Amino acid sequence: TTDISAIGIYPHTVSRTDETLTDTEATARFVSDYEFYIGDENQNFIMVSKDSVRCYGEEKIDKFEETKARYIKIKILKTAGASQHKPKYKNSPVMIGEIYAYKN
Repeated sequence: TTDISAIGIYPHTVSRTDETLTDTEATARFVSDYEFYIGDENQNFIMVSKDSVRCYGEEKIDKFEETKARYIKIKILKTAGASQHKPKYKNSPVMIGEIYAYKN
């Protein structure tokens, strides 16, 4: 358990034009709307952030009151282009680049 006061998210780390992508990576959907939860037990989580992130670009950092936590949970609310998904993307995985926990 440690004190956490911010969580950073990079939306993804690959390019759709990368020819080395697997079929799964090439059809993955990117996170756009999400909620972050933290907890010191693996069952009692509190929501600390609800936000959106761009598909490409810089790290998005959500700050909140410093809280002791052992676990971080992310709930994906929406993926980029969700209303325009083609049938081949319907059961595709969601791709997240990296998530970081910070403290003051």
